[in-house]
Amino acid sequence: MKRTNTWQDAYNTGTAIVDLGDGIHVPLPLDGIFPGEPGPPGAGVPEGGAAGQVVRKNSSGTATYWETPNRQMVGLGDVDNTPDSDKPVSDPQRRALAAKADLVEGKLVLGQVPTLPKSRVGLGDVDNTPDTEKPVSTAQAKALAAKADLVYGKIPAAQLPETVVIGDSTVAPVIDAPVTGAAIDARINTQVAPQVQKITADFIAGDRAVADAAAAAVDANPRIVELSATDVKQAKRLTEVESLTPALKNTDEQWAQVITEDRAGRVSLAVRPDGTVYAAIPEVQAMAGVIAQASSNTARLASVESSAPQLKATDETWSQILAEDKAGNVALGIRPNGTIAGGGLPEVTGYDIIVLGGQSDMSGSAKPFGTDVFPPHPRVLQFPAARWPESGRIIPAVEPLLGQGPLTSAKGGGPGLMFARLWAETHPDRIVVLVPAACTATGFNTTAKLTPDPGMAASVGCWQLNKTDEPVNLGRGMVDQAMAAKAAAVVAAGAGKTANVVAFLWSQGLSDGSLTQEQYGTYFDDLASGLRSALSQPDLPVIVGQMSPQGIAGSISAHKIDKAHMDTPRRLTRAAFAYSFKNLTNSPTDDHLSPRGQHKYAESMFAAYGRAVLNVPGFSPIGVEDLSAKRVGSNVHVKWTASASRVTAYVVDYSVDGGEYVTTGVTRYYDMDTSATLPWTGTTMTIRVTASNELGQSSAATIEL
Repeated sequence: MKRTNTWQDAYNTGTAIVDLGDGIHVPLPLDGIFPGEPGPPGAGVPEGGAAGQVVRKNSSGTATYWETPNRQMVGLGDVDNTPDSDKPVSDPQRRALAAKADLVEGKLVLGQVPTLPKSRVGLGDVDNTPDTEKPVSTAQAKALAAKADLVYGKIPAAQLPETVVIGDSTVAPVIDAPVTGAAIDARINTQVAPQVQKITADFIAGDRAVADAAAAAVDANPRIVELSATDVKQAKRLTEVESLTPALKNTDEQWAQVITEDRAGRVSLAVRPDGTVYAAIPEVQAMAGVIAQASSNTARLASVESSAPQLKATDETWSQILAEDKAGNVALGIRPNGTIAGGGLPEVTGYDIIVLGGQSDMSGSAKPFGTDVFPPHPRVLQFPAARWPESGRIIPAVEPLLGQGPLTSAKGGGPGLMFARLWAETHPDRIVVLVPAACTATGFNTTAKLTPDPGMAASVGCWQLNKTDEPVNLGRGMVDQAMAAKAAAVVAAGAGKTANVVAFLWSQGLSDGSLTQEQYGTYFDDLASGLRSALSQPDLPVIVGQMSPQGIAGSISAHKIDKAHMDTPRRLTRAAFAYSFKNLTNSPTDDHLSPRGQHKYAESMFAAYGRAVLNVPGFSPIGVEDLSAKRVGSNVHVKWTASASRVTAYVVDYSVDGGEYVTTGVTRYYDMDTSATLPWTGTTMTIRVTASNELGQSSAATIEL
């Protein structure tokens, strides 16, 4: 038997062709595996079998069988079938590695380097302390002992040598003069004083540029210029008063008080016993700052008519006459420069400014809105928004107020004018200036698209104070309008009077349903803080009004904004929340408050003002008031008036039939809300409500059913 094909053939094909004789050539696989089905059984070969199997004999040698080769058959039963690259570290290898040091980036890890004794590097006497903690050495202590002490930068008198102590006996030898005080004074005047004067002159000369710049800054200060001009005007007025004839003499009448008279005894400004004011010339009368409460006040009107002389309607050019008597005497008028003038009325001490922000209910949506429904007040004025022709001037406040919305959006009455009336009635010596900055259908996350004024874009903008990609930023517009109003009020008030922003009123939210409670709270806090900062009034009281309950009920998303409003007094100090009222809208399908609703809304905000002023940290909470409870079926509805202090939550619990107090089943809309619903589960119930803040809880208000 011999191979008939070449060895290259056999190598390339993996098969050797073997000649068995008689012309029989058989292919023989070089790997020993014959393809195809097993052949017929022969001697010692069992039937069956499959490709790749081998014939094995049983242990007794009596039979053979087919078996697939495995690692045990070749003596490798303990070998895992893994490539070399995936073989794990064996236990002997791990033990061998444990005896080696680690290398990190080719270097030994510091902790595995043995510590050498300091003596090995020649530093056996060195202490291991940082320089900043090294003690004073013996040599240093010895050197310091030879130095004098310094106490607050000076050597104590006890350590001074006797020859340094100043006295006649020590100064005289030094200045070479007799030991007398007069001699010492003479030497000082002739030798010391000239040197001091020269040093001072040199210093001033060296800083002449600074001195000149300071002088120029003082001269250029507009307030200094204004005061200088005022001094000139006052001198001129005094001359006019002195030259005025005829004039009432001090002895001509019985005066309750003579306020101003000239050197000849002529009265220019005085108060009669009946309370009327006599003013000799219009300028003096304007300086007195006296104004009318209202022309409808019969007694006051009578005093105006009886006082003489009075400002006539024809005496000056008026921007507007707010009140005059039947004889044409002006009780209250506004000059073109915004100053107030009037005769025979109480003195005004200054201006109080109230900023109004938000959307429809604040800008004014109540109908009707005539002066019979929203009556103006002679001491309530407004400073219109920039888009109005009347902007930049203080004018009478009449609904609709002139806010940031387009001309077409000014269409109703709001709470601002009514709030201002309440303020004026409780502050009779102040003029109130409203800053109407609200705009209908606007929010922090929306841009209103309203019918524009002629020549103006339809986009109104949004209230995010720091948003820069809007054509109009309502928040920035409100801040600028408030600052301009304050500046105008300062000028109108004149010398000796004050102009303050006293409140920021906000009513808005139905346009921001897409915001979360937290997002809305952040946007509003930024707006309120920005206004406070711009006005330099960090404690400016902030009153947040609730949206109309009808509008809240009709929108699930509005509840988030309502809670953000309620939460404002917790987030901001000097802030308060004012509730709105149910069933007081223009119609069942209109979410905006009616005239009656706006009046009550203003009263709610006015009451909230006091709570805002008292919302300051550092004081324990005050208990709630007006606690009431009403059983309705299986529930008890509880209400109370908000605490007049800082509050971060209200806690409600109850006791049934004299048992322990529990909170089980108490339902709250929000923990800053002033209402709760409890389950009725017994025959008697005692309900407690406490206010809490950072310093603890108030005393409990209780009610029994």
